[in-house]
Amino acid sequence: MVGMAAIPLTLGVLPNALALKFPKINVGSWWQKAAHAFAVATLTIGSCLQGILEIYGTTNELVWGYLIVGGVLLLISFVLWAKDFDE
Repeated sequence: MVGMAAIPLTLGVLPNALALKFPKINVGSWWQKAAHAFAVATLTIGSCLQGILEIYGTTNELVWGYLIVGGVLLLISFVLWAKDFDE
């Protein structure tokens, strides 16, 4: 729960910092931006839920689903960005 803010900070600042550093890089299509935003939201909510469960003193195996879905969405976002970058 302490590091929950690190997920949106890192995944939100890093792409924007790269876009500012390398202005010729295409920032992506609407689908890529939406997949990236959903990935950040999913990972943040999963981290929050994991923190709440740890504070409560219990565990739940379903929390891994947030990590998996968030990772898949990040992968989709990267693939869409790479496809747009190719064109």
